[in-house]
Amino acid sequence: MNILILFEMKFKQDRKIFTGILDYYGFKKITETSYSTDLSAIEFDEFKRKIKEKNIKKGFIMIIPLCKGCYNKIETIGKEILSENKWYVVL
Repeated sequence: MNILILFEMKFKQDRKIFTGILDYYGFKKITETSYSTDLSAIEFDEFKRKIKEKNIKKGFIMIIPLCKGCYNKIETIGKEILSENKWYVVL
């Protein structure tokens, strides 16, 4: 399952902890506050559980799962990013 993460956090320590979790699960950085990866259903559930355990108080985390059909329909303009041998561009 392709996952897109968008987030905003007030405290640097919260961002550091959260980006460490993203790195652990192999998320690729798109911008400072957006990341993407492909996770199995089990990994996705575990990832969500770990995030909820951190109890971020000042900010938000938006988790956007993309089905293969939607992922393949992404149209982009701008910065090129290489992800698993597929080039795509971020708007």
